Amino acid sequence: MNPDQQKQAETARDELARFLERDSNVSLIDIGFDPTSSQPLTERPIVLRVHLRKAVTASKVPAELHGFPVRTMIGDYKLR
Repeated sequence: MNPDQQKQAETARDELARFLERDSNVSLIDIGFDPTSSQPLTERPIVLRVHLRKAVTASKVPAELHGFPVRTMIGDYKLR
């Protein structure tokens, strides 16, 4: 990803975080490789990833934002 794409992805991630900030089921929002792709890791598309604490229907999560696909995954993270 080039610096312009990185900035665009960060802007989209920040907007998505503001949109979902009150959703207690969201544990993390990040930028990364598409976990649903079967391509080799470094060839996968870059997506916005919404990590959910529980597997529930994420109706508030958009399918894409500013040209970046949005994927949901399960992940409830805690500090050790």
